[in-house]
Amino acid sequence: QILLKGRRKMKAITSKALVFNILAAITLSPTTGVQQHVPKTGFYIGAALGGADLTIKNNSTLTRPVGGVPFSQNFYSTGTDKNIAGDIFAGYEKNSSCFWLAGEVIGSFTPLTSNTRMDIFANNSPIEIKTIGAIGGAVKLGYYFTPTNKLYLKLGLELRRFKVNAIDASNRYPNLMQSYNSTAFVPGVGMEVDLTSRFSLRAEYRAALHPQKTLQATNGPTQSTVIRHKPTVHYLNLGLVFKI
Repeated sequence: QILLKGRRKMKAITSKALVFNILAAITLSPTTGVQQHVPKTGFYIGAALGGADLTIKNNSTLTRPVGGVPFSQNFYSTGTDKNIAGDIFAGYEKNSSCFWLAGEVIGSFTPLTSNTRMDIFANNSPIEIKTIGAIGGAVKLGYYFTPTNKLYLKLGLELRRFKVNAIDASNRYPNLMQSYNSTAFVPGVGMEVDLTSRFSLRAEYRAALHPQKTLQATNGPTQSTVIRHKPTVHYLNLGLVFKI
């Protein structure tokens, strides 16, 4: 009887130990229950929606004769515009440990118009500078600060077309009315959150720093106006990424 009680007690202890080991394995094992997130390497596509801000700094120099001597005056103004903007993008990403590297191409729809007034031949004339969109490319370097969240730095270029109109009833400045292409350096920062192994959500800010453009209007052999403008486009958007 004593031997039987000992066997029962040993059996109970063994059963409790087995249950404890199973629970511990389920709780601690990374290969059971919820799977650990593994960042995906490969191609991706996506779209983003947000806002854009166009700021154009203008500097005009009016040269005209005063008392038979050429006299120059400088005038400064700033034109701005804000509007809803959208991006579509595609790229390839490579994950290595906690670091992340990607290259992508971007198409941006940004209908923006900057209106300002410039002194042309002593006339306070309105200057309109319009743009609709841009295409570009960028390299992104990111760091996973948690298994599913990363911060990244973005460096790229964009090609954008601007249209300049010198709005004047008498149409005296036809050579100021032109379209031109401009290439800008585009730095940016962002954060991306992996929702699943294929979908992620990202928030991004970037600024397209376009170089200065110079235009000139003449009025006979003695008067001229040189207009220099420098456009900058700021982007802030939220996007959805699908990993192919």
